[in-house]
Amino acid sequence: KVGAGHGDIVVPALINALKDSDSWVRSKAAKALYSIGLGHQDIVIPALINALKDSDSWVRRGAVKVLGKVGAGHGDIVVPVLINA
Repeated sequence: KVGAGHGDIVVPALINALKDSDSWVRSKAAKALYSIGLGHQDIVIPALINALKDSDSWVRRGAVKVLGKVGAGHGDIVVPVLINA
């Protein structure tokens, strides 16, 4: 798994990559958060919610998928956002 055991370092870097000028980088960052976002929901969820506004549909799709996983247990925050996405 990408970044296994190094989430405290990798997660912030991936969140930063969600702001990259290249949509491919943003999309891959969202997908990578799927693997290591658990345990870091406090910073991952807000970043993914912001990624739902991305101009690229692949980035938005990746953000939805990851929110479905890392947002488990945080339905009060995630569900309304996904309904309105």
